[in-house]
Amino acid sequence: MGDGGAMFLGFLVATLALQLRVNPASRTAAWLVPLLILGVPILDTTLVSVSRLGRGLIPFTSPGKDHTGHRLANYGLGTRGAVLLMYAAGTGFGLLSIVCIRLGPGEIAPLGVLLVLALVAAIALLEYLPFERQGTEAKLPPQPTPPESAT
Repeated sequence: MGDGGAMFLGFLVATLALQLRVNPASRTAAWLVPLLILGVPILDTTLVSVSRLGRGLIPFTSPGKDHTGHRLANYGLGTRGAVLLMYAAGTGFGLLSIVCIRLGPGEIAPLGVLLVLALVAAIALLEYLPFERQGTEAKLPPQPTPPESAT
């Protein structure tokens, strides 16, 4: 897909999430619903940013195979298992956003705190999964060794 396609799709999904019209039981839930709908991309972006900053890389300009899907696939789930797990997470976030619409103001705050704690726990857990590490400097071709002098 490339960077251009990914940026376009990300912009489109974010715009659709913001254009979503919900009639929540509390005003606090109105800002939480779009965040829940975008839960998987937010988790992945946060994980990659924290991981790359911890390794001394610039998060948005450094390439790498250290995204959530790559880590899950390298852990042993394989590509199909990683995708299915991320689909399940997206479905779970979507169902939670539907439930969130019906919650009152007193129930939203504990849910928000619980979600932030779950995000931190997920990032800490995923940080320990194996991924393909990228170097901080460009790989140069091997240099020929100079011939030894016969003196």
